[in-house]
Amino acid sequence: MSGHSKWETTRRQKSLNDSKKAKSFTKVLKKIVAAAKQGGGNMDNNFLLRTAVDNARAVNVPSSNIESAIKKGLGTNVEGKIFEEIFYEALAPHGVSVLIQCFSDNRTRLISELRLVVERNGGRMLDNGSVSWQFDLQYMFSIGLKLNTSNDNINKWNEMKKERISDIDTFELDIMEIGGVLDFSIDSESINVFVSPDGYNSVKEFLDKGNYDIVDVEITYVPKMRVSLSESEELEVSTFVSKIEEIDDVKDIYVSL
Repeated sequence: MSGHSKWETTRRQKSLNDSKKAKSFTKVLKKIVAAAKQGGGNMDNNFLLRTAVDNARAVNVPSSNIESAIKKGLGTNVEGKIFEEIFYEALAPHGVSVLIQCFSDNRTRLISELRLVVERNGGRMLDNGSVSWQFDLQYMFSIGLKLNTSNDNINKWNEMKKERISDIDTFELDIMEIGGVLDFSIDSESINVFVSPDGYNSVKEFLDKGNYDIVDVEITYVPKMRVSLSESEELEVSTFVSKIEEIDDVKDIYVSL
């Protein structure tokens, strides 16, 4: 006998699935907190919040968790705790600059946790202003690789690449002419458009008029210059970042890679 029961295998798989589910919940809830913090709790007037809530519902996040995240973003949660947005700065292994965005009701506890994790994993905390100037605030619009048309979105760009490549080229040319658009990229699932804060409304209007499928909008901090590392060094920095991500009050981490 192998010594492994079916129950044990099932239990381990359930534990793994629960862990993945919890991480997925945490990621989308943090986006809700940030959107409410920036634009308020009214989804009719806050597109970022509406998008974040839609994404949360798509992965079956309970309504109570969504409501709690909105209240947290507005400065208080259901227990009445007052939360604030806090940025910390650090240096990761190999000289990589790190900007850490947090939402917390206890600065003292948070900085103690951060300092311990950062120093244990080969980095060090820095004074505010040490590396934040190396990053630019931008919005990233992610547009699904399909047109949001009336015929159930059957015109998928990734399935019609040869036929629709001219459309992608035209899309890029058109959107890059909009004031505030900084960059454009295509990955396996979406088109990503990076926009400065003053270009947000123009890009949103362009995408709405074109009936494009906006699957996400993120507030991000993009490094002005990126550090070049070897594969093993990048893995070390990735491990460093993943340890910080485990801290509950950490929302996002931006690195100069």
